[in-house]
Amino acid sequence: MLFGVILCLLFVGSASSGGGGTTEPENYSINLETRLRSMLFNGYEPLQRPSENIQVNISLNLITVNNLEIKDQKLSTSGFFQMQWTDSRLEWNSTYGNIRFMFSTETYVWTPKIAIENSVNDLEVFSDENSLIRLISTGKALWTPGGVFETSCDADVTYYPLDTQECSITLTTWAYTSNEITLGFLNTSFMLDNYQENGEWELVGTSSSRESAQRSKEESYTYDRLRFTMKLKRRPLYHILNTIFPVILMSCLIVFVFKLPPESGERVGMSLTVLLAYAVYLTLIADNIPRTSTSASILSSYLTIILMLSTLSVVFTIVVLDIYFNHADDETPPSWLQNLTRHFLVKVTCWKGVTCCSKPKVSPGGDGEILTLNEITEKSETKDKWALDDERSKVAEGVGIKFFSWKEVALILDRFFMHTFIFLVASSTVICMIILSSA
Repeated sequence: MLFGVILCLLFVGSASSGGGGTTEPENYSINLETRLRSMLFNGYEPLQRPSENIQVNISLNLITVNNLEIKDQKLSTSGFFQMQWTDSRLEWNSTYGNIRFMFSTETYVWTPKIAIENSVNDLEVFSDENSLIRLISTGKALWTPGGVFETSCDADVTYYPLDTQECSITLTTWAYTSNEITLGFLNTSFMLDNYQENGEWELVGTSSSRESAQRSKEESYTYDRLRFTMKLKRRPLYHILNTIFPVILMSCLIVFVFKLPPESGERVGMSLTVLLAYAVYLTLIADNIPRTSTSASILSSYLTIILMLSTLSVVFTIVVLDIYFNHADDETPPSWLQNLTRHFLVKVTCWKGVTCCSKPKVSPGGDGEILTLNEITEKSETKDKWALDDERSKVAEGVGIKFFSWKEVALILDRFFMHTFIFLVASSTVICMIILSSA
């Protein structure tokens, strides 16, 4: 009987203990999280890695592109990096089941030492004691350091101002080699949910890449490196209205210099004004592009060509004015100039309806009076300069040859230079615009 009583007592005790094992986890409270923190950080060393090799996955949450300075080759962006790794020392079991996550700082938790390799301000590791680290019960740690990042960007100014640039933010480990920390990307390397457009630059694409490389030939270790690349295209409206359009308009002024009459007295002044205007524009554009010889701007090359043509227009204008004013009315141009004018310049410029396919008209010898050059010279005392030219033309027609005066040669050269500059300016402008638009 005594033995039966003992068995009953044991059965009741086991039943009561089994019912206590199915009690639910304790609800969240400050005391519960305090006990959890005491349990996790008791003996925890922030400088010790969680394991021999730890995987750190990173993504960039880009907020905006602040500025891309082509001259200084510097990119300024705002955003924050999401870094995730696993620390088995920070796991907790179902006893604290109602606490799924909690927060800490880098003062108490190990963080990967990562720096922006191509920073232009300072080369420092990510460190912010006020930035919270989310700790999950499975041991995962999520850290989101952010700020304004200024990085170097090798700009290609070939198609400036209709250019497209590719700039990168490069992350690398600080002191830790590839055997100690392995860098990788999260499922999405770029997060653009909060991105705000820039007024000058349009984000047309993003990409990311990973590599391991040595920092110097003397070191045998490799370090992981992550690149976050952004493809930025310049919005063209501002530069079309303020740069390209005025430059094309000024190029037309070079042609109309030769359309002014020689007697106006403003030809040299106008050509010099156009020359100085192009020199000013070339200076303005040179101030906005980097001083490098690795690539040349198409627009700068175009301005240089137009500047050269403007310089030649000044020289040719002076030559034409010298021919027009510095020769007497009865002075005949040399034979080589007569032949050049008669067989080439007149036909190219279509002077008075003459074309390259037309033949000289020969007046019949028996019709009308044929004057000699001496008779024309005698009549020149009572004829004005234009009548003299008409008489010479009559003699030339009598023998089938046209003779030109110095003033006629000057006017023909004017038209020849105008046609030549129309072709040069138009072809240079069209080629330049085609190359720029192909960008």
